Amino acid sequence: MMAIIYTLNHAEELLGSFIQSDRDNFVISTKFTAGAHPHAGASRTGNSRKAMMSSVEASLKRLKTDHIDLYWVHFADGLTPLEEIARGFDDLVRAGKIHYGGLSRPA
Repeated sequence: MMAIIYTLNHAEELLGSFIQSDRDNFVISTKFTAGAHPHAGASRTGNSRKAMMSSVEASLKRLKTDHIDLYWVHFADGLTPLEEIARGFDDLVRAGKIHYGGLSRPA
């Protein structure tokens, strides 16, 4: 399992380079939770749908793939309603960008 905070994003880049030629033989699992950026505003931090969409696009690019098999919310941010997270996962599944979404540490 990867997360964008592991090794300052390099973990996803390394994995993407390693599996690129044989992607179908691997299951990719990665996590996200946007950090608290002082000037970014509420919709660009935490687990908001907007932050999720931005984060998955960045992960797909770093992983050099068109989809992520399992995409996790790293931890609850205490602000984003569960319904918003579920809607974001549903949008990403329907778009073919992830296969499944989940909560790593929901409480």
